[in-house]
Amino acid sequence: MTQTTIRAFKDDGCPFWDSTHKEIHLIHDLADLIGWGRYYMEDDKFHYVAVYKDDQLIGGWQQETDWEYDGEIGYYCVGLAYSRIQPKSFDWDQLFKNTHRIKLNA
Repeated sequence: MTQTTIRAFKDDGCPFWDSTHKEIHLIHDLADLIGWGRYYMEDDKFHYVAVYKDDQLIGGWQQETDWEYDGEIGYYCVGLAYSRIQPKSFDWDQLFKNTHRIKLNA
């Protein structure tokens, strides 16, 4: 029996505490995939969203953020989107590296 999962990863980059956020959900149908994909991609929740079939990466998205200098104290986010990651690319390798160890609790 095949098992399809959607896995999400976010690293806040702070080394002082566990700043890594990981989630996984079992996908039963297309509605599950769309629903969980939308949830993970809204409001800057996760950097990577990956789809696995029997622990083999079959697709995913990476967060892309546009920043603008405010002229005084630094930068602020002016745009947040996700782009589909192409297989056999550097980004694909990063997606796999950050999501392949996320497992369902048995």
